[in-house]
Amino acid sequence: MLAETDPGAGEAHLRAAYYVATAHGHPEVSALAATHLVWTIGYVQSRLAEADAWSLQALAETERRGTEVHVRARALSHVAWLRSMGSVLGLGTLDRASAEAVRLLI
Repeated sequence: MLAETDPGAGEAHLRAAYYVATAHGHPEVSALAATHLVWTIGYVQSRLAEADAWSLQALAETERRGTEVHVRARALSHVAWLRSMGSVLGLGTLDRASAEAVRLLI
């Protein structure tokens, strides 16, 4: 994945994919792009606060009709990772991360 070898370029392509898909009414592609942005910005580039904002977009996109279950599962997985990292690094509480993970699984 380009985001792993060239994070800046990968992020730019994912942002473009998100905006084009959103503008043209493709929620599954929007959700995938936002989900990959959570990973690229949060994990690869260690910008957790910005990744958290994208996690909200990813989850919102997966709520739309027509989004496949595996897309929502990937988004939830990335969000759970992000929230747990936030608690480890002092950006949130472990209780919040645990409660969020349980809520997402139900």
